[in-house]
Amino acid sequence: MNGRTYEFDENTLLVREARELKHYTGMGLKQFSEGLAGGDADSIVGMLYLAKRRAGEAVKWEDFDEFNIAELEMVEDEPEKPPTVVDGETVAPTNGVVQSPPAIGADEGVTTPA
Repeated sequence: MNGRTYEFDENTLLVREARELKHYTGMGLKQFSEGLAGGDADSIVGMLYLAKRRAGEAVKWEDFDEFNIAELEMVEDEPEKPPTVVDGETVAPTNGVVQSPPAIGADEGVTTPA
């Protein structure tokens, strides 16, 4: 948007954000999600509104009234690659951190709920 990329984590939605979406669009969470998948203009504006707010920008719903939605480019994140094992150590592909596998019996004394 305006040459800038914004991230939108669709798996995070604060109650405050859900209430704002409901106030401005009349949509509940299910309708909002379905609207995003179906290209609904109010859902897309809601996503943009939240993404800009989450990026720390002061934005009002009305700021999008003259936005040309056809210029919007949606970019999907690349799926995470599975970890690679090198010489018995797991290498996380995204940050290069090497983690040693846990020692045998390292979880002794840990109680998990049944």
